[in-house]
Amino acid sequence: MDYKTAGVDLSSLRKAKNDIKSLIKESFKGIYGEGHFASGSFIGNELILASVDGVGTKVEIAREMEIYNTIGEDLVNHLVNDMMSTGAEPFLFVDYIAFSHINPSHIVDIVKGMVKACKENNLLLVAGETAQMPDIYHENKFDLAGTIIGRIEKNSFITGKYIRPSHIIYALPSSGPHTNGYSLIRKVIKEKDLNLNEKVFGNKSLGELLLAVHKSYRKDIIASKKYLSGIAHITGGGLKENIERILPPHVNARINKQLIRTLPVFKYIMEKGDIKEEEMFKVFNMGIGMVFIAPRKYDLPFEDGYIIGEIEKGEGKVILS
Repeated sequence: MDYKTAGVDLSSLRKAKNDIKSLIKESFKGIYGEGHFASGSFIGNELILASVDGVGTKVEIAREMEIYNTIGEDLVNHLVNDMMSTGAEPFLFVDYIAFSHINPSHIVDIVKGMVKACKENNLLLVAGETAQMPDIYHENKFDLAGTIIGRIEKNSFITGKYIRPSHIIYALPSSGPHTNGYSLIRKVIKEKDLNLNEKVFGNKSLGELLLAVHKSYRKDIIASKKYLSGIAHITGGGLKENIERILPPHVNARINKQLIRTLPVFKYIMEKGDIKEEEMFKVFNMGIGMVFIAPRKYDLPFEDGYIIGEIEKGEGKVILS
């Protein structure tokens, strides 16, 4: 089983994204940070950045479990991590909820989660849109997306250009799949007739593990960013694609897979779905929500981070060995 058979073609999506980047370059001038986790333009000496994303088909797990108050947190935290991967401080957030017919209390629960996460991340939820589109969405189906705005001083953007050989690669643990790979997860659940309410690890059900809130790494980034040469938020595309977004063309990131503390939920999905390890690393974070890269001389101020590899001379590639 793989992501493509679950309906997500990563290679086609990658091509479309590259074509879009070309169009943007042709059409607009003055965009800074293109290709990173957030980009924007200068207003005076300040760089104003934006990023947009959604929760994906994790909303279907929430709907089936009838738990709606966590996916709003997922959305905010995901975008906070994207924004702060540049070193910027997010300050504004806007949401978008689209649906056919949905219980109004479920919308309220979703927004409660957003408000909670916005408070925890020092963000203002300044606007939102609820769009009812019965011709687009089936009964009780909905989608959730958001936009985040951040700012940073002109010369403080963390691009990765200062990453050098011998710099160390640190992993910050994830809480689970976060907001990626749920189309494949749901295909495994459907084809293997798995029960979301089944207790699979201790007293937690499969559904509860899959709804674990996407972690915000805001505090870790604030504490560490003055030491960092690169930050990668590990979302769709896994370690390889997301770290390669920040690597200069003259270095490789060599990661020792044996050092990765893979969460049990990933091993469970891999075994139940008969998914190849290579595919798992392409789709999922495998227990790593954020990667920090820093010179060896620094002792980074975080509690849970651990070393998974090192930067070496190369050509801008991630090598999993």
